[in-house]
Amino acid sequence: MNELVRLSPIMVSRKLQVLAFIQQYYLAHGVGPSLGEISAAVSCGRTRAHAAVRQLHKEGRIHRTPGQHRGIRPISVREEAIRVLVDEGWTVNLGRFQLIAMLDLPEGTNTSLPLPPELDHIPSIENSDRGNGASIDGAKRRGTGE
Repeated sequence: MNELVRLSPIMVSRKLQVLAFIQQYYLAHGVGPSLGEISAAVSCGRTRAHAAVRQLHKEGRIHRTPGQHRGIRPISVREEAIRVLVDEGWTVNLGRFQLIAMLDLPEGTNTSLPLPPELDHIPSIENSDRGNGASIDGAKRRGTGE
């Protein structure tokens, strides 16, 4: 890939140039670029290219396997969509790939439903034992149960 990634208004940083190059390279070749190819494409040193790759990986915008040759690849469209939704405040159920509405709640608010109160008795058993006056543990309801 001999074309250089040109800086556009959308790509205001070296990191975004590196991301665009990784995406273009992966589409063209089916494998990730090396750090040398990234640094040559965006006209920077390997140290700066490596720092940009580490930052993109930390942000979840690329997959990176340290120590593996060409172990850099962009995330999938699905992963990018999930990342953007989560960054915008949406809750995504990944098991069912279900989008849960965004809530305008204060930070740290527990959005799970409360647990139902524990029952002190089991009505169906108590109703069946009405005739003999025994409770669940076998004691008589009236008196001491002795």
